[in-house]
Amino acid sequence: MFAAFLHVLSGNSSRDELDELEIRQWHTAHAIIVRVFGELWSTNISQFREAMDELVAQPKRIIVVDLTGVTFIGSEGIRALFQIAKELASRGGELRVVVPPSPVRDTFETTLMHRVLKVHENVADALHAACGLAEAH
Repeated sequence: MFAAFLHVLSGNSSRDELDELEIRQWHTAHAIIVRVFGELWSTNISQFREAMDELVAQPKRIIVVDLTGVTFIGSEGIRALFQIAKELASRGGELRVVVPPSPVRDTFETTLMHRVLKVHENVADALHAACGLAEAH
């Protein structure tokens, strides 16, 4: 299993650690698992999109985005996930999003995005639903 680590820092130096976004990715035989840590909102959404666009362009067509480590998601983050899901679908792929019960999950439910995106409570469930596999390590 290939693991990569990206540390993304927003160019806005006036907001120190609130702009910090950490993205870790693992490539499995059937999917790419992306774990996001921090706050996902307007000041760092371009960095998130850039990292995700690189993954969408890869041959693997199943991407699982694990938001367990996200403490806040703004409308820009929700919109980015929706756009990524549409892009993957147009290429024959799919996006699965992991959002356990939390304030972030509440945001998904308030915006009804839990009905639009394929949302799961953990990575194992997302992988099982997407590929019938249990490769969540």
